[in-house]
Amino acid sequence: MVGVYLVFSALIMPALAINQLSGRKALTLGYIAGLAGLILGLVLSSLYDLPGGATIVVSLAIVCLVFRFFQR
Repeated sequence: MVGVYLVFSALIMPALAINQLSGRKALTLGYIAGLAGLILGLVLSSLYDLPGGATIVVSLAIVCLVFRFFQR
């Protein structure tokens, strides 16, 4: 079940974080948001010995919320 959440969050959350933008800037920021969330989740999972999938989902959510907040 965690794999379903992981794939869903990796595909949908970056798109939701930047859906008010358009063009090349939106695509670039979407890739950055997704990559930052994935890397942060992997790093936190490795450092604190947490489950990888769940940590990535939570970190993606946090990173995408931060991107959405600073977009305004």
